[in-house]
Amino acid sequence: MTLEQDKEERFSGAIRYGIGINDNELVDYIENITVVTKGQERLYTGEIIYMVNLDLSSNNLTGDIPEEIISLVALTNLNLSWNSLRGQIPEKIGSLSQLESLDLSHNVLSGEIPSSITSLTYLSHMNLSYNNLSGRIPAGNQLDVLEDPASMYVGNIGLCGHPLPNNCYINDDPKIERDDLDKVSFHLSMINGFVVGLLLVNMSKLAHLLRGGAAVIVWLLISQTPSTCCVHARCVAGERDALLSFKASLLDPSGRLSSWQGDDCCQWKGVRCSNKTGNVIALNLRNPNDCWYAFYYCDELSLLGGELNSSLTTLQHLRHLDLSCNFFNGTSIPVFMGSFKNLRYLNLSWAGFGGKIPSQLGNLSSLQYLDVSWNNFFYQQNIFSLSSTDLSWLPRLTFLRHVDMAEVDLRSVRDWVHVVNMLPALQVLRLSDCGINHTVSKLSHSNLTNLEVLDLSYNQFYHTPLQHNWFWDLTSLEELYLSEYALFAPAGPIPDRLGNMSALRVLDLSYSSIVGLFPKTLENMCNLQVLRMDGNNIADLREFMERLPMCSWNSLEELSLKYTNMSGTLPTLIRKMSNLSVLLLSGNILDGELPAGVGALGSLKILELSNNNFSGLVPLGTVSSLNALDLSYNKFSGFMPLEIGAVSNLKELVLSYNNFSGPAPSWIGALANLEMLDLSYNNFSGPVPLGIGAGNLKILYLDNNKFSGFVPLGIGAVSHLEELYLRYNNFSGPAPSWIGALGNLEIMDLSHNSFSGPVPLGIGSLSNLTTLDLSYNRFQGVISEEHVERLSRLKYLDLSYNFLKIDIHTNSSPPFKLRIAAFRSCQLGPRFPMWLRWQTDIDALVLENTKLDDVIPDWFWVTFSRASFLQASQNRLRGSLPANLKRISVDRIYLGSNLLTGQVPQLPISMSRLNLSSNHLSGPLPFLKSPRLEELLLANNNITGSIPPSMCQSTGLKRLDLSGNKITGDLEQMQCWKEFDNTSSMPNTNPADHFGSKMLSLALNNNELSGEFP
Repeated sequence: MTLEQDKEERFSGAIRYGIGINDNELVDYIENITVVTKGQERLYTGEIIYMVNLDLSSNNLTGDIPEEIISLVALTNLNLSWNSLRGQIPEKIGSLSQLESLDLSHNVLSGEIPSSITSLTYLSHMNLSYNNLSGRIPAGNQLDVLEDPASMYVGNIGLCGHPLPNNCYINDDPKIERDDLDKVSFHLSMINGFVVGLLLVNMSKLAHLLRGGAAVIVWLLISQTPSTCCVHARCVAGERDALLSFKASLLDPSGRLSSWQGDDCCQWKGVRCSNKTGNVIALNLRNPNDCWYAFYYCDELSLLGGELNSSLTTLQHLRHLDLSCNFFNGTSIPVFMGSFKNLRYLNLSWAGFGGKIPSQLGNLSSLQYLDVSWNNFFYQQNIFSLSSTDLSWLPRLTFLRHVDMAEVDLRSVRDWVHVVNMLPALQVLRLSDCGINHTVSKLSHSNLTNLEVLDLSYNQFYHTPLQHNWFWDLTSLEELYLSEYALFAPAGPIPDRLGNMSALRVLDLSYSSIVGLFPKTLENMCNLQVLRMDGNNIADLREFMERLPMCSWNSLEELSLKYTNMSGTLPTLIRKMSNLSVLLLSGNILDGELPAGVGALGSLKILELSNNNFSGLVPLGTVSSLNALDLSYNKFSGFMPLEIGAVSNLKELVLSYNNFSGPAPSWIGALANLEMLDLSYNNFSGPVPLGIGAGNLKILYLDNNKFSGFVPLGIGAVSHLEELYLRYNNFSGPAPSWIGALGNLEIMDLSHNSFSGPVPLGIGSLSNLTTLDLSYNRFQGVISEEHVERLSRLKYLDLSYNFLKIDIHTNSSPPFKLRIAAFRSCQLGPRFPMWLRWQTDIDALVLENTKLDDVIPDWFWVTFSRASFLQASQNRLRGSLPANLKRISVDRIYLGSNLLTGQVPQLPISMSRLNLSSNHLSGPLPFLKSPRLEELLLANNNITGSIPPSMCQSTGLKRLDLSGNKITGDLEQMQCWKEFDNTSSMPNTNPADHFGSKMLSLALNNNELSGEFP
């Protein structure tokens, strides 16, 4: 098929199913297309889902944009401009991850811009102008790299936020220049029959665009595989080889780079090439998971690591490089990173880099976005820290608009203010938690006229009072973060110059030791939307609220005054802040009833009033938008407030630590959106409502109440449940058999109830379980391999105080690596279970009264050498202890009431508590040099000899029990008693530094000591 375009040509007539084409013809049309573009004829084969360009602009198309359009996963260009399209932009538009150009301008689209649009990391051109869009403009990632951003949104009177002058709440996202990837221009036309066939395969709903006889011009290119696509130039061979060398030096445990094979590197995941030259222009290897999750939930398999090969320097056309959210094990940022002259975007955040930032980054003359934040963290007993002692290279980056060095150690950089003042294009500067303690009071000339976001939080500026600072003159600022400005030193009052910052929308002064109220000069701060003053000494809530500029009362969306020493009642004028979506007043001394005005805050989404003295009613009124309500640690009492049941959008409800009583109401099950419910530490009683497990519940806290009866079946239907706390209640009967259906469960605590019967085998299928506590119940029967066969993530296991026999017959490693294991009063013996040998991650092991009748095996002291707590008292353990325990780092050992023989071993210097009472130990006491030792219990053995002088070095001893032995010697002549007696009356000495000064209990009875008591 040959397709050519006449600019004046318009097709007309409705396109209907099956006109002029049968199924066989349809297949032929889809699989073969001949395109004439710019005088060249090209043949393309493929399927509709591999379409890379779709242009339906300049027609009279109507209706909604179909959601099915997101199935065109290969699209790089989408143009639906100059039509009459209505409805909303598809919510999952961000799924079109290859999109470079998006034009939806000059339509009648409405609603908000979907937040998923920020996921389009390759976007180089976007136009949403002249529609009826409204709400906050999303920000972040490639969306903020686009040139002339304001023109993209003009003609939408309902839109607000950067880059438009209309104010609304904005996120803390960067604003950077665009990555000017190649634009693609296509001049194709398509006959009517081909359009019909194309749309009927996978885009049937596009017919809605064509009703009413709309004319159509379709410009598109189709590609199926790299071997059949001629739209893009193929990758340069030298750059492909460089990428393969780069891959070879990386560690990729999850196979994220498995697509890096074959000849065309432009088709590899994370690689983007120029459509014109085939040169690699973008390399995006950012972890697909959330950074916080990957690091703190040990999702190590998703992290790239290893070394960064210098072969990367071959990619001299590179404009976008993102290695964030990976882990390079403290390696330094390579010097060769400074060799990419065309690089505009560099993101090395959350990547485990260490050492000093190379000054060669100053050679990146085109750079606009630099992020090296969050590389300072503790990992596997190693501390990694990224630092810089000299930032003189930074001003060479004259196009720089976004700088994020959060958690980079800059404590040695004294001239940082003057350095950043040489970056006139700078819009975003984030230097939070950098150890900076020096600033300046004033700049003779400020070049930061474009600065919109300044984050200096979590530093300690002891030497310059808050009110004397250069940043108060930055009247262009929209967001200012100064949390913990001077945490341990009085910062003084807020300066009057704050009133000149009329563009300010976000102000965070939390935990900055501010004393007093706002100045009376804030009448021009009408754009204020977020105000955080947590941890300061405000005291008078009413006066503080009255000092806020009245013109901001309707614009304020977040007000956070946690832990500000406020007392009294919540003022009724709170109702005048009609746009509040977040109100946080926790940790104060507020009391009385909540004013009815709280129920008039129709936009409220988060209400946090915990740790106060509120009581009485909860007047939620018409606050139907509320997502999170926290009333914990107050004095509410009686039945659970009925008003809460009308807030259908609630996702989090926290009522813990109050005096609520009576049954939990049945209407809880009607809160279908609830994800977290915390009723703990109240006096609720009776059975749990049957419908409590309805909806999307993920976290359920019912602990420390008086609930009784069976656990309702409804909880078993909550497939999303992740945490279940039922401890300290009066539940009885067998544990529910449906527990095994809770496939997402991570924490289950059924302790301190009256559950009975066998432990359900279904527990063994909970592969996500990390914590299992069944202690203090009446469970009976056997725990076998079937109970643990799939518990690969289990870290905490407590089966204590039941009637259980632990019978796991495996000589190989179980699927889990426990950190805490407690089997107190279960039957674990008589032999030491071999499966414990493989639990090398144990930090606390409790084997007390487990019917062990065996010699402590040698592997016990090797496997648990790094544990902090070992308890195996009240068994029949035999044999002797190792002569020297100094090689282990155990903090506390309890082996009392056994049959151990031999001598008391040498103790590790780190030990704090040792209990070997009621054994058959003999011989003299060892040399004792354990300054951290607080408790030494050796009663009822056969220990002989005298108390060694080295005992005097254990100055921290609080309990010493050597009773019931055969210890001899003159007690009065013990050197440490003499020293303590002498120094207690001597000047310039601290008796607390000597033996006996901290002693709470001393037992030396039933020995053979002599002399007078010192």
